[in-house]
Amino acid sequence: MEWFVAPDYWLSRLVFQRTLAAIYLVAFLGAALQFRALIGERGMLPVPWYVERVPFRRAPSVFHFRYSDRFFAGWSWTGVLVSAGLLAGVDARVPLWGAMLLWLLPWALYLSIVNVGQTWYAFGWESLLLEVGFLAVFLGNDEVAPPVVVLFLMRWALFRVEFGAGLIKMRGDECWRKLTCLYYHHETQPMPGPLSWFFHHLPKPFHRAEAAANHVTQLAVPVLLFAPQPIATAAASLMVLTQLWLILSGNFSWLNWTTVALALTAVDFSPLTGARHFPATPLWYEVVVLAVAAFLLFLSYRPARNLLSRGQIMNYSFDPLHLVNTYGAFGSVSRLRLEVVIEGTADPLPLADSDWREYEFRGKPGDLRHWPRQFAPYHLRLDWLMWFAGLSPGYARPWFGPLVERLLDNDPDTLRLLRRSPFPPDSLRRPALLLSPRYRAGRRTETLLLLVLFCSNLRAPLLGRGIPAGQAAKEMVHVSATPVLALRGVSKRFGAVQALTDVELEVHAGEVVALVGDNGAGKSTLVKTIAGVHPIDDGVIEWEGRGVQINKPHDAQALGIATVYQDLALCDNIDVVGNLYLGRELRKRGILDEVEMERRSRELLTTLSIRIPSVRIPIASLSGGQRQTVAIARSMLGEPKLVILDEPTAALGVEQTAQVLDLVERLRERGHAVILISHNMADVKAVADKVAVLRLGRNNGVFEVKTTSQEEIISAITGATDNAVTRRAARNAEVQK
Repeated sequence: MEWFVAPDYWLSRLVFQRTLAAIYLVAFLGAALQFRALIGERGMLPVPWYVERVPFRRAPSVFHFRYSDRFFAGWSWTGVLVSAGLLAGVDARVPLWGAMLLWLLPWALYLSIVNVGQTWYAFGWESLLLEVGFLAVFLGNDEVAPPVVVLFLMRWALFRVEFGAGLIKMRGDECWRKLTCLYYHHETQPMPGPLSWFFHHLPKPFHRAEAAANHVTQLAVPVLLFAPQPIATAAASLMVLTQLWLILSGNFSWLNWTTVALALTAVDFSPLTGARHFPATPLWYEVVVLAVAAFLLFLSYRPARNLLSRGQIMNYSFDPLHLVNTYGAFGSVSRLRLEVVIEGTADPLPLADSDWREYEFRGKPGDLRHWPRQFAPYHLRLDWLMWFAGLSPGYARPWFGPLVERLLDNDPDTLRLLRRSPFPPDSLRRPALLLSPRYRAGRRTETLLLLVLFCSNLRAPLLGRGIPAGQAAKEMVHVSATPVLALRGVSKRFGAVQALTDVELEVHAGEVVALVGDNGAGKSTLVKTIAGVHPIDDGVIEWEGRGVQINKPHDAQALGIATVYQDLALCDNIDVVGNLYLGRELRKRGILDEVEMERRSRELLTTLSIRIPSVRIPIASLSGGQRQTVAIARSMLGEPKLVILDEPTAALGVEQTAQVLDLVERLRERGHAVILISHNMADVKAVADKVAVLRLGRNNGVFEVKTTSQEEIISAITGATDNAVTRRAARNAEVQK
């Protein structure tokens, strides 16, 4: 079939394959050099612990069957050797089927690593490398001309990378629409490069032109990839130039280089190289390529639908093999850079005037006397996650505690990830202090906040102020630069009834916000807009700093929002395990895996400190408080970032109420954001950090619980300062005088 091949693209294929092999080489090298401290047997997020909790079908990996640090190292170094061979052109010296197997090998090797890499491998360019690497398997070698359908799938992947990023920006931060985001981006990006300072100080008119050019390149130019030549070549060339500009301005791992490689597959070099003859394409090869292409087009449905959705998500894989994914970057841009700094002291009793010394990272900004270096395409995983920790402590919850523990132990594998440790490797355990200084215009201007002190016994006072380390850790999750959820001017009407008007609300990671108000104040309507039951009419919903659309409950669940309604939605005749996994049952070879569900149920309830007689008794046998905690635990199976509790203590006794409130405390300590709807002011004062009052569908105040009296909150709820509660408080004050 002559239409099946495109011989003019032989040089495009060659350049793409060698570039991809180099990227694979860098990726495997990074895995081999960094895994012990990150996901090794004694790492911060160990692989053995992960594979016990996540089934093979959700994260296919060879490490489900066997794991040891030596085995993982051999696996990674095998990837290095295979990638080096492909870079040297070994695939051109073997038969076609052999070349396909050679390209399949690094994809399978890296898939096993990514699927157990957890948050360290949760970046969009990991999925992009796997998707592009899988396509490379079917691109052929010198025995056949490049298949047209595979080249088309390459352009489809490139289109999703660029167009998805463009849509995220237009739907997200308004500074992209105002063309002002690049006033800040070069300064606040995750890991500045050696030229980032110069990019940041370009004139503002140039930054506006740069933002406008970005919109053109990401929203208009990708469509031209599917136009005839030479238009497609011109579009791809423009994308290459844009990616080279990004490479010069920052350190974005291999994202830009992979995008460049994809763009080169759309460039027709034949006017420069001339025609080249290839033998006839084998029939088996055509059948395999067409079958795989049809399967990938079928999988493209959900990424394509995501592009068109107002609730677009970015950097997400819809299948465990990462075959067809959705991409996007920087939907929101930080205006202020918060840089987390870790310091330690050798003093037995750490005080404010102790000799604090800073741990220096390789790529994360630290000492301003050190000029940033160019690391990309190499990926410094810990340094990138430290940037996320500066955005919100919720991002650091799984790994930051283990990091500090290993620094206290002077763990050699962890110290190798750093540029410099202030203590010799053979020194004793040291306390470590976490600070959050502010960086502005490349200059540290002030220390914003003391977050947490970790000492070797985890009981030392915090700078002599008598705050235990456990409490200090709780205070750490109360602080985040960007709210998990922010409502801006949200309004909702039902026909002629205006239920909500210009409502504002913010909830941060590790924070409990109580939503209170009289009957008909709009609490339920507001909760249902967040949960996706009622789409908003006006305003903006921001999730982790970027604008999102929540049009249905599935949108809220995909973001990480769990809602526990007052009716609990539990089945009385089913046991605790059955209720926890209702609708999401675990199966093994098509049969319900009762043993695994029971084990995980016990583990979940233990983690949340929930005490019930047995996980195998019917829900009807439990008390009201126990039923409520089971309903909350059920919502935690999806690892939500925000939990909404609708009147969780309604109709409960004193002991049962205390049990539920204890669970709310556990949620906060685990870094979850919590919205608590309640009429019980005692419960609100017991667990909430802030109280947001609604009155007649409008904001009527947001109060800090520690500094606000119950009478003030009731006055805001009722709209009057003169009521029985405030009069009684005034009389009591007079008596005390």
